[in-house]
Amino acid sequence: MILKISKYATAALVVLMTAAAVPEIIDTVFRQNSPWPYASYSHTAKKFLVRVMDDSSNTKTTDDRMSYTTEDGKKLGKIQYMKMLPFENSDDLAKWNRLPQEIDGSPISLEIIKANRQSFKIKPYYINAPQIDIYPMFESESRYARLEYGPHMFRITDSIQFIELKTNTVDSEKSVVFTEAMKKAGFTFPATRIAGNPTTRKAFDEGYFVVDSVDRLFHVKQVKSQPWVRDTGVVFGNKVITMSMMEDLRREFYGYVVTEDLNVSLISYDNYRLIQLPVGNYNPRESNLLFTADPLGRTIRIWDDERIRTIYVDRDYRLVKEHENVRERVNERLERLVSFLLPFRIDTEDSSTQYVAINFKHSGAASLPVCAAAAFLYVFYILKRRMGLRGYIADILLILMTGVYGLFALIVTGPFGRKALKASKTAGSTCSGENIEDCGRCRA
Repeated sequence: MILKISKYATAALVVLMTAAAVPEIIDTVFRQNSPWPYASYSHTAKKFLVRVMDDSSNTKTTDDRMSYTTEDGKKLGKIQYMKMLPFENSDDLAKWNRLPQEIDGSPISLEIIKANRQSFKIKPYYINAPQIDIYPMFESESRYARLEYGPHMFRITDSIQFIELKTNTVDSEKSVVFTEAMKKAGFTFPATRIAGNPTTRKAFDEGYFVVDSVDRLFHVKQVKSQPWVRDTGVVFGNKVITMSMMEDLRREFYGYVVTEDLNVSLISYDNYRLIQLPVGNYNPRESNLLFTADPLGRTIRIWDDERIRTIYVDRDYRLVKEHENVRERVNERLERLVSFLLPFRIDTEDSSTQYVAINFKHSGAASLPVCAAAAFLYVFYILKRRMGLRGYIADILLILMTGVYGLFALIVTGPFGRKALKASKTAGSTCSGENIEDCGRCRA
């Protein structure tokens, strides 16, 4: 019985390992990178320009692999493309003395472009990653030029608790002062979301955004060692799924917030007013978002494995133009072939998380012919050896369900059939001499 269980367990392990390894090997050897179009809005042309890098090309230089077109397909040269996008290529254009002095009546210079740059990303793993609910509290009005880590970390449960790092004990006095200040501002414990930028590598400190138990947004920081707490007046109608604090020198907005209804908003410096971005059917759990600011507007790019949408808005966040590119599926034949040969695959990588994932993907009816053919070959082998089908039903079912994975597992572990198991037991036992006719070793 123990031998049978160990054999089944080994076969199952072989099936799972090959289901994870074989598709990954096929992808590594045969999969091609499809061209990925990158669209940018041109203020001079009043249309999108598209840059495509062809990674499948065998040429070595980047210029040979790059193509430039307008959104309606008109081909452009590299220099022409760069001149039409002065904000993206400002350093080169300034070097060539080709940077325009004004665009649409607004003055333009290298200094103005750099002062108005800002970008951030929202990736699926920001949402799917577990939160470590302990944070450093910085001094927002430090006497020094650089921010420094303080002697405490804090967490918020039914109160805010400051933990002294040297002794790993709660600083009760400081905890009570901050807790009372938050209650006085109207905060209802416990906190449901905390967002900050817990690093000293920033120009200044704005503390943390904290959402209380009734979905109200509060701004909390430390000023001259004392609590600074403000009710922003923002009440979220839906659960906050991710939020940020950025502390950018532009001071246009504190950060962003994404709610369960899939709205993306910026939290502005204008009395915490929410600026909703026109992201359409964006799903933050599956797609990436890149926000980029320039002197005249904002670009929002949203992409996944199949398509990329580029949205351009003006400085008041009114939609100017939108463009969408569908990624060419250069591996479609390979995907169909893999689905035909392999009944399922186990992917251990997922773009929505930075942790090891176990995603089971079934090929459906496409793989049934191969599974049936593998089972038929195994039945033919049994009949040819005159071993009888009755003792090998488990083997045949394994191959029907798992295809070439199961066939390979039986090659590694040996058949599950009765005769195979009896032979294994006999090979591992000592002959007593009583049944010489049945013992292959004695006959030899």
